[in-house]
Amino acid sequence: MKIKIIVPVSTDLWNDSAYDICSNVANQDTELTVVNIKYGPESIECEYDEAYSSPHLINEAAKSEENFDAVIIYCFSNPGLEGAKEKLSIPVVGIGEAAQIMSMFIGDRVGIITTIENSVNKQWRKTKILGTYSKIVAIEALDIPVLEYKNEDRLFDFISKKTKLLIQNHNIDTLILGCGSINIIKEKLSERFNIPIIIPGEAAVKVAESLVKMKISQSKRAYMFPPDKNFK
Repeated sequence: MKIKIIVPVSTDLWNDSAYDICSNVANQDTELTVVNIKYGPESIECEYDEAYSSPHLINEAAKSEENFDAVIIYCFSNPGLEGAKEKLSIPVVGIGEAAQIMSMFIGDRVGIITTIENSVNKQWRKTKILGTYSKIVAIEALDIPVLEYKNEDRLFDFISKKTKLLIQNHNIDTLILGCGSINIIKEKLSERFNIPIIIPGEAAVKVAESLVKMKISQSKRAYMFPPDKNFK
């Protein structure tokens, strides 16, 4: 099985960590390839970033049909997800949708830690689109720009403080780390707070593998192929 992971930003800063996270849970017979887009924002933290990234992401995804069995969009905001699902016949999975859907199986009061304040409202909108709104009770911003995630000790400290507040103020029983660039040890966080921690990249790999194994993909009645036309 071959899965293409597309990091929809114009830097390869997170390619290696995305590979490490996804390969950690991938089946032994799954071959992962990680690429980033050549043009677009350096990080995705708002709707504007998503809109700028989406056409480049879809163009990269469209190259995948012949050589890959599935595509993963490695951004919690799932930029270009619906367009890519229309364009391709192979499964297309966003790490954000995979994480949120998976949380529905294991919790009743789910919290999300996202990037900066700009991202909070758009993530709430996405819960309504995905149908996960009923169980997601809180979305909190780390207020650390994505490009400053290199200091893992500082990042873990901030996430721990936010998790504690989510438990105290919203009684969450499950936590989603709402960014593919938050690369920390989930076991350490889970042990500290005694709740399951969902890493979006891991969730997406298992969903993609399952769809390929089951020989099903996005419905072409739901995601019809785009009509043929010229683009300038």
